[in-house]
Amino acid sequence: MTEHKNTPDSPLENPMMESMVDMRHFVDANGTAMDAMIRSGEATLKGMATINEEMMNFADKRARASIDTCQSLVRCVTFAEAMELQSQYARSVSEAYMTQASRILNLSAEIAKNGMVSMQTVGEDSPGQAKK
Repeated sequence: MTEHKNTPDSPLENPMMESMVDMRHFVDANGTAMDAMIRSGEATLKGMATINEEMMNFADKRARASIDTCQSLVRCVTFAEAMELQSQYARSVSEAYMTQASRILNLSAEIAKNGMVSMQTVGEDSPGQAKK
């Protein structure tokens, strides 16, 4: 029968070494998770910048359309003509806001998807994840 010696270098024989090995796996897993969170945050910030640009462009278009409508209203000769122009403007505003809401919703879904892709790699990349 072979006798096992309790050596300080054997993690199976030394509880302190076993704890240090477990701690190393913990640190590695946290590093991987932190990297994934950073990648997710970067994807989210990039997406938010896209939404910001989209909203600024939309506001610019709406402001220009309002100015154009006001200028056209001034040139109206009859009340019926002014009402028709106002009605067209109201329809175009409603359509523009519905389209914009859909675009923002789609961009938001894309941001969420891109952020989650980074987070999904945590379980795949984590050393020691399946070890216990």
